[in-house]
Amino acid sequence: MKNDRSMFICDVVQAWGPVSGGVKRYIQHKMDYVSTREKLGHMLIVPGDKERIRQENSRRKILSQHGLAPDTF
Repeated sequence: MKNDRSMFICDVVQAWGPVSGGVKRYIQHKMDYVSTREKLGHMLIVPGDKERIRQENSRRKILSQHGLAPDTF
């Protein structure tokens, strides 16, 4: 019997920008890996100035969430 179940991974980060350190590099490598695996999906939730979803492909999405910052926890 074939198993058609997929796994969906979600990462939430407190900082995300054009210049970043090891966390961004780690997440980007994970997203690249996921995009090559048919049964995996990935969503990244990052702080932003407004809410929006950027869908990079059918299994890779980035959600920018307004108000998601360390001082709001």
